[in-house]
Amino acid sequence: MVDSGAATMVPLPLHLTQKLLSSMTGNKNGKNEDEKTFNRYVRQLVDQYLDKEVVISKQPEDKVELIVQACREKFPEFAHWTTTRIRIYIESCRRLKKIKNS
Repeated sequence: MVDSGAATMVPLPLHLTQKLLSSMTGNKNGKNEDEKTFNRYVRQLVDQYLDKEVVISKQPEDKVELIVQACREKFPEFAHWTTTRIRIYIESCRRLKKIKNS
């Protein structure tokens, strides 16, 4: 066998690629500015329209759908992530309240 001397490139796993890119841009958690803005927007809407002490499944569906539609219009690239982001934020608020009260 003859070695051509050229190194073959092996693709990095996705999580390593994201870490590498975030270290190159100085972004510690790998989130770009659009994602940070989206997360802030979701938090503002949840603060405004929903009760953060109640799980998402018990929230009024029309209000949750209002937030989802607003996010879909403003951030179409994160449309699939909106409901999950709402749930995560509400869970975080409930967890922090439990910690403060204990």
